[in-house]
Amino acid sequence: MRNWLSNRVPQSDSMAKGIKPLLFAALLSSTWLAGPGDAWAIPDRVTVNAMEYPWSAIGKIETSIGHCSGFLISKKHVLTAAHCLYDRERNQWVKPSEVHFTAGYQNHQHTLKSAVKSYKQSKKYKKTRDASVKNTATDWALLELKHPLGKDAGWLALKRLDKALLQDLAEGEAALLHAGYRGDSPHRLKAGFGCEIAGYFKNGIGIAHRCSIMQGDSGSPLLVFADGRIYATGVHVIGASDGRREIAGALSVSIFHPDVGSPRAARILRPAGNIWRESKPPRASRKAEKAPVTTIDLLLGELGYLRGLGKRTSPSKRRNAIQAFLKDTNMTGPARPSVSLLGELVRQLK
Repeated sequence: MRNWLSNRVPQSDSMAKGIKPLLFAALLSSTWLAGPGDAWAIPDRVTVNAMEYPWSAIGKIETSIGHCSGFLISKKHVLTAAHCLYDRERNQWVKPSEVHFTAGYQNHQHTLKSAVKSYKQSKKYKKTRDASVKNTATDWALLELKHPLGKDAGWLALKRLDKALLQDLAEGEAALLHAGYRGDSPHRLKAGFGCEIAGYFKNGIGIAHRCSIMQGDSGSPLLVFADGRIYATGVHVIGASDGRREIAGALSVSIFHPDVGSPRAARILRPAGNIWRESKPPRASRKAEKAPVTTIDLLLGELGYLRGLGKRTSPSKRRNAIQAFLKDTNMTGPARPSVSLLGELVRQLK
């Protein structure tokens, strides 16, 4: 583990080269090979309502070779892992016509589904190499959808995990979380909260953390709640183990930044627009909801502010629970569900 993982805070966001691969496994999409008691099964994730934002911006990618996860970064653009699109048996990339993306997919419901018009990936992706640190920097792909699902699902802005954000995480002012369509639950979106940084790949090219990640999670976002907003700060591409613990590996979105990242990667993402500004909730519609009400109820219950979970929570009961939470934590704000409230609840779970 020490050959690739460092506990030192990255001094820059420059891209690393020549990092030695060690103990990695791809979060491959076709079949989940581990059983409930095997290495990847860590019971610390919960089912969330995928049709509530921000979860609705995350979706399931289905191809001729299996499934992965991905997330919207604009109305029509989805970020995912490149290895989700490479057919190693046929030794070729899958055709765009063989790829479909469903935002907010859950329980076989394809309310927000689109075919893929085209996709682009790094030309330096090593198609013959298994998952490794060396391949991490190129294990990304940008899908262009035929339909602008982001209007009804919302999308996620990108945010670099820089020194300031790392300091906020260390002080509990920010929180890491994630969600994806893991292999043992391919029809339900599952989220994990309170992810802890385990280290960094050389020069900050990748983010290693101790969250429950398994096959099917490839392409899912490493999320960060900061400044009252939700962002994507990494793309999950690999998993690792030293025999005692599991480590998840995410490609830092810094690689897409026009100032510090790969010029070609930044150029490919340019059609998605200003992906660094702020995340966008869905428009008012009867499709995806703008706030994660179900998850907020769950976390309020976990923190002791709601009882009788599993039953329908009345608006007045939820409002009273939120007011009590805000009072106990010396926070102000409206007593209604919001992405900001979700982040504050997640921060209190630590």
